[in-house]
Amino acid sequence: MKFIFPFLLFLSIQISAQTTLDFCVEVDSSGICKHPTTEFDIGKDGGTISLLVKDSLPLNASKLRYKIFYFDAYGNEKQGNTLNQRIETDWTYAWQDVVFYDAGTYKVKVYKVEYDHENFLCSGLVKIFKP
Repeated sequence: MKFIFPFLLFLSIQISAQTTLDFCVEVDSSGICKHPTTEFDIGKDGGTISLLVKDSLPLNASKLRYKIFYFDAYGNEKQGNTLNQRIETDWTYAWQDVVFYDAGTYKVKVYKVEYDHENFLCSGLVKIFKP
């Protein structure tokens, strides 16, 4: 019985800690997402969107990996760009600016990376519109 309480406490902490991904016009120095949305209009030369990864607990990794996928004409998910970002293990948030050049729907998957081993954190969809 004395082992159940610590296990339940650990489980409740793990359940309450959830990593999120927000798409922002920009992120301020305090990690606040300015104008969060999942739809962006970009110019003919492209546009920059900030990807904000946030958790209530430290991210506990030295690197984040952002994998950006697009959908082809048949709706199939195809991998596009991959970006790596060095972070500190005690950070609870990080953001990465990404330039999008083409209209479409994109899926961004975020992983924490330790010793080249990826652990999935979160993902999100964003729609890009272009004139």
